[in-house]
Amino acid sequence: MTSEPVLIVDDAPANLKLTMLVMADAGYEVRTAKDAEEALDLLREFHPRVILTDIRLPGMDGLELTRRLRTDPATQDSVILAVTGCALQTDEQKAADAGFDGYIVKPYDTRKLPAIVRQHLSKAGRTNSGPGFAPPTTSGSIPAAELRKRFLAEGAEQSRKLIESLASGFDREDARATFRRWIGLGSTLEQKQVSRLAEQAENLLDGPHPQTSPQLQEVLNQLLRLFTERPPRRRDTVLLPEPMVRQLSGKRLGLIGFDASETKRLSEAFSNAHASVQALEGPEAAPNSQALRSTDLVVFNLKHGAPPPEWLKRKDLASVEQPILFVGPRDLLLEHGISLKSGEHDFLIWPWDPEEAIMRACLALSRTATHSQRRNVSSGKPNVIIADDDPTIVALVKATLDSYQMDCRVAADGGQVLEMVAANLPSAVVLDVNMANLDGFEVLAALKRDEATSDIPVVFLTSRQQETDIMRAFGLGADDYILKPFSPMELAARMKRLIRRAS
Repeated sequence: MTSEPVLIVDDAPANLKLTMLVMADAGYEVRTAKDAEEALDLLREFHPRVILTDIRLPGMDGLELTRRLRTDPATQDSVILAVTGCALQTDEQKAADAGFDGYIVKPYDTRKLPAIVRQHLSKAGRTNSGPGFAPPTTSGSIPAAELRKRFLAEGAEQSRKLIESLASGFDREDARATFRRWIGLGSTLEQKQVSRLAEQAENLLDGPHPQTSPQLQEVLNQLLRLFTERPPRRRDTVLLPEPMVRQLSGKRLGLIGFDASETKRLSEAFSNAHASVQALEGPEAAPNSQALRSTDLVVFNLKHGAPPPEWLKRKDLASVEQPILFVGPRDLLLEHGISLKSGEHDFLIWPWDPEEAIMRACLALSRTATHSQRRNVSSGKPNVIIADDDPTIVALVKATLDSYQMDCRVAADGGQVLEMVAANLPSAVVLDVNMANLDGFEVLAALKRDEATSDIPVVFLTSRQQETDIMRAFGLGADDYILKPFSPMELAARMKRLIRRAS
């Protein structure tokens, strides 16, 4: 049997993606719309059993949308649930009067949302209980964590630009769109104070000259502090898993670009694993220095306004023998072209906590230990290269395949895929069609032309669903073609089948 069809309506892209991933991961067939008008167009050919809609939508709001759906014979029996940041009792009553079956307040628990939907389907007598229907899983919490981190990093960058634009080039409607996004996304990702301040900022835009408003300037400064402040430090001692302690015990870490307080935090955290930390400054941070060569792992902190060392600007990472853990905001990591193509380096996106730094350090060190086992020595686990320009999709695919005991590495573009495949023949490759440098079709053609790589299974994971694209992919030798939105469990099952067949 097929899974239950679901329509999600939300004008905040990150909210839309988060709910889509959670529901698709639980086995639902998902379609999305960014506003009520797009939803009504989609409903002419798509007949969902469940509709999840925000109440605040541009143009026609969710209340009016629901009233229309309840008068349409094609949708009057659908389960319609409000998923919204409006938490007042009067809002819930308005939703009930409009015809909603249920009311879910953001931020919601991503692990429970599929179960809530199934409960409403069961009450309506419309659940699909066949064996093809996947039960709710807890993996929906993975994209939430990734999106929260990305939201904070992007919010810091956007709030800086808004503050700078107050002096010149201020665009009121662009600012309004940004504040609306922060209102909805802040509620979903458990950043309620961001949501509250963004609502204040949106209200201040209605004044005659908002760019000269000292109140708006202050609210923007408060938002910037929220986006950039570190989470409060936990005072309890975190007990590290024994494998992490063994991995880090006796290791020496060289820190570059950290201030005294950050160095102290990391020193205290790594001391729990019997590892030592040393701050490297000036000549000590040069690739040929004795201080840097004596470390087992280099942890480099990229900061706005702080110039990176010359060897990093030249991307001359080959001169550094140790693995490097890059730490910094997502925009800076991209700006400096931080790459994991060697397989030895890793990165940690701001904001971070010491426990996450420990985990990433362990991963970088473990990669180094196995990096010499290139083509001809099997590590006992399939290794997969993933190439997609959407970090949320990459995080979800990687987490899914990791849980099925597959080692995953990420390529930033098509050219890097070919470099990584040549350096370490993988068990399989997952490609998007749309990629920088070389697109997925060009990468596939190059892999199939090379006798050494022609037998590697290649799976397309893409939103391009035109028949010509699908036929072209299989014509070039693709082993599978999976459309987004996708079921992570289905992807893992297909990957296991292809890898088993190729081995």
